Amino acid sequence: MKSSYTQLGIIDAPTDFVHALSFSLDGRYLASATNDEVVRVYDIQRGFTTIWEDKGPCPATAVMWRDCTLFVGRMDGVVICVYPTNSWLRRRKSEVIYKADEPISAMEFNTRGDHLLVCSGADVLFFQKASKKWKYYDLIPRPSAFGEFNDDVYPILATGAHFLENDDACLISYLHNGFWELKLDTWESISRWGPRDSYDLGDSRRHFGRIATSAKSPDSRSVVAANLCQGLDWFKIMPDRLKKMSTTHQPQQINIPLPVLFIDHGQAVIMGSTNGCALILEVKHGEKVQALKHGSDQTWVTSLAYIEPVGHSRMIATGDGNRGQRTKIILWIENSEKSSSKFSRSWIVILKIVSRPP
Repeated sequence: MKSSYTQLGIIDAPTDFVHALSFSLDGRYLASATNDEVVRVYDIQRGFTTIWEDKGPCPATAVMWRDCTLFVGRMDGVVICVYPTNSWLRRRKSEVIYKADEPISAMEFNTRGDHLLVCSGADVLFFQKASKKWKYYDLIPRPSAFGEFNDDVYPILATGAHFLENDDACLISYLHNGFWELKLDTWESISRWGPRDSYDLGDSRRHFGRIATSAKSPDSRSVVAANLCQGLDWFKIMPDRLKKMSTTHQPQQINIPLPVLFIDHGQAVIMGSTNGCALILEVKHGEKVQALKHGSDQTWVTSLAYIEPVGHSRMIATGDGNRGQRTKIILWIENSEKSSSKFSRSWIVILKIVSRPP
C-alpha cells in the first residue's frame, strides 16, 4: 500500500526564507535554518515547542543532525557543531570546524557517520571524524569548466553530494557540469553524466536541465535531480556511468532552486514547488501520488525534511521561502496501514493534542 500523509501541525516561529530543515535521527527534534539569522530546534513531542535557538552574524543556509550534534552551515561559509538537545549541565560549547570561502549549500554524512561532505560554492569539502573530533581533510577535485569560449564558460557550482554504496565513492552534482564521481581510495574524479550526454553544445544553453538539487536513493541504485527548467530528471546508477531514464515535467517558475528527497524506503520522492505544494511522486513511473498543500498558489516550498524513526510513523516537514513575515513550517505524518499499530496510533494522538492552539 502506498503511503499518504496528513497534516500534523504548523510552526510559525521563523520569519523570511526557510533555507533548510532537518529531523534528528530519532524523529523527536526538528531544526530550521532561516533568513532571519536564527537557527531553531523544535521538540515535536512537546507540541513543537522551541527548545533552543541561536542568532548568528548571518543567515544559516544548511542544517544536518548526526546523533546529538547539529551541524550548521552559514552564508559566510562557516561550518559549526552545536549541541542543542543536551542538558545545560552536559551541553558543550559550539565549535567552528571550518571556514569556507562561499555559502554552505548542502551537507551529507556517510553510513557510518564518520565522514562528511559539505558543498560550498564550487567546492565540496571532505571531513573526517577522529578521536571524537571533526576535522577538515581535503577538497574534492573540481570538474573542468563547461563551455568552449571565454564568453560561454559557465561557473562551477556544487549543488549536491552523496556517498555511494559501501562509502567507497561519492557522487557530486554540479549546476552546469552534471554528475561527477570521486573514488575515495584513489581520489580520482570522473564525469558520469553531463550536458554533452543529452544535448549538442549549441542547444545546451537553452535546454540542458541545470541541476539545482539532487538526491540519492537509500540503496544507491538511482539518483534524481531537480533542474531549474523542467522538473525532475531520473537516473540509474551504473558501474561506469549514470543512465538517464526519464524526465518528469512539472510546471514551475524557471531558475527557482527546489529541494528533492527520496522517501518511503526509496519508493517515492518528494519535491518542492513554486505553486504552494510539496509533490510526492512514485519512483517507478514518476507519477504524482499526492500533493501536500503548504500555502497559496504563489507560495514557494523551498525546504524539505524527512525521517523514518524506528517504532513511529514517517514524517515530512515543509518550509516556504517567499512569504516574508508569514513564513511557516508544516509537519506531515504518515497515514497508512503501518501507522495503525497501537503504539504509533497513540503517539499520533498525543502529538495532535499537544500541538493544538490554545
